[in-house]
Amino acid sequence: MKLKRIFKITLLIFCILIAGLFNFALFYFVFGGGFNFKNRQFLLAAIAFTGISSVIYHIKTLPMYKPKTKKTAEINYVLWILNGLFALTLIYIALRFWYEMFYKLNRKSINDDYLAMLLFFIPIFLTGIFTFIEERVLYNMIIASKKHSHFDEINQIGTK
Repeated sequence: MKLKRIFKITLLIFCILIAGLFNFALFYFVFGGGFNFKNRQFLLAAIAFTGISSVIYHIKTLPMYKPKTKKTAEINYVLWILNGLFALTLIYIALRFWYEMFYKLNRKSINDDYLAMLLFFIPIFLTGIFTFIEERVLYNMIIASKKHSHFDEINQIGTK
């Protein structure tokens, strides 16, 4: 359980960094560069909003990884959905960038700047994948815990 908690904290740090980056970019475009909904800036706003929601989700679910904590806490489905959307959006952004870079651009014009940007999007892609997997694993853990506590209540009926 300690390794899962370390993984959760690492994922939280990456989500804070990515959400902060996209919120800073949104702030820059709104107040500095003139924000309009062309050139896919709506995706930037979506990532900024779902990123904040994902950070809140990770902070609220972090206590569920303590060893002696009951995992039957109240589930806020809106945060679960927004966290899943954040993960899917990060995966989409990374895959879309890779597609734009390798198939739409001329392969001969790729230089070190493009490779640096590619290395920038690898952690974004991995954060999206791991966020989605972690959400699913935590959901299954909560369901199993609820089922186990239900069977414990049934077993204690005759012992009192």
